[in-house]
Amino acid sequence: MAKLKQPEEINLILIENDDLPARLINGKLFKSSQIKYTRLNKLSRQEIKGWIEDFASKQKIKISQGAVRLIADNFGDDLWRISNELEKLANYSGEATIEEETVSELSPFVIKD
Repeated sequence: MAKLKQPEEINLILIENDDLPARLINGKLFKSSQIKYTRLNKLSRQEIKGWIEDFASKQKIKISQGAVRLIADNFGDDLWRISNELEKLANYSGEATIEEETVSELSPFVIKD
């Protein structure tokens, strides 16, 4: 049996809900030039709305401000779920602008008044 070659580079992404203890971040492990630590903060509601508008623009999806607000208010910061929802709504709406009513009718995560 042939030996497997050791990869030249290994990438590991660790996602932690809580902050890492300062003793770990400031310790020997993270002082290595090969190990990077990045803290990602939750997106604000405004940042989520901006992300939705940017995504829609890049995908040539027409969406009203009310629909953007409704999605931002109900989907949290799960950008993967938001992008899937936008694609679903765009497929349903076709060339028409996605309106609040469409989001309310088709999105299971929207809390109805």
